[in-house]
Amino acid sequence: MHTDKYPKLIGLDGSLKGKTYPLEKDDTSIGRDKANQIIISTDEKISRHHCRIFTHIGLYWLEDLQSKNGTFITHPSGQELQLAVKQPALLVNSTQIRIASTRFKIHDIHYAQNNASGIVMLQFQEVIEEICRMLPTLPPDKKVAYEFAFRALEERLKAVQSEDELIALITKKIQQFSEVFLHNKGQVTVIFDPTFELPPLPEDLSQINQDARVDSIRDIFISDIKRCLLPDNDEGE
Repeated sequence: MHTDKYPKLIGLDGSLKGKTYPLEKDDTSIGRDKANQIIISTDEKISRHHCRIFTHIGLYWLEDLQSKNGTFITHPSGQELQLAVKQPALLVNSTQIRIASTRFKIHDIHYAQNNASGIVMLQFQEVIEEICRMLPTLPPDKKVAYEFAFRALEERLKAVQSEDELIALITKKIQQFSEVFLHNKGQVTVIFDPTFELPPLPEDLSQINQDARVDSIRDIFISDIKRCLLPDNDEGE
C-alpha cells in the first residue's frame, strides 16, 4: 500500500521523535492502551484513550476523548489552544498536536491549499475561539449583542440551500467579526480570499449526495456557534 497519498503524523520529541505515522484509516486513536493505533505507553499523564484523528466530509479532524490532562492544538498561526470535549478541531498542514509532553506535527494534508470549505471552517473556528475567550470580560450589553448575532446567524444557516450559499454567508460573517477584533485589540488575523472556489465532492464520498454534504458542513458551523452561546435550559450535558 502506498502511504504517500495519506497525511502523516510526525513525532517531534520524546521517544517518538522522528517517527512517522501515516493516517491510513478513517479513525486513528492515540493513547496508552494497546488498542490504539498510536500507542504511547511511557507517559502516565496520557489517558488510555486520549484523542483521535478522524475524517469527516473529506476533511481531517482532531477530537479529545475526555482525556484527563487535555489535548492541545497549535495551528500555523502559532497560538496553542486546548480542545473542548466533543468539539473537534480542523487539521491543516503544519498543525501541531500536544498530549502531555508528546508533540506531533501533521504533514501532507493536500486539501489545505484548495478546499474552500475546509479553510473557511478553520478560519471560523479561530474567530470563535477568540470570541469565547473575550466574552467573560465583556459588559452585559455586549454579551447580549454577540448572543443575538450568533442566534441570528444560526437561523440563517438553517435556511441555506447550497454549499456555495453557506460558505458565502460564513465568510461574510468572518470578515465582520474579525473587523471588530482588529478595531478593538488586533487579536485576530483572519485571511479571506474571495477567489476561493468550491471543489468537487471528494472521491471517497461519491456515494453521499450534495444535500448530505451541505447538512454536514452546516452542522459543523452551528456546533461552533453553540460554543459561544449559553446552553438552553432543557439541554442537560
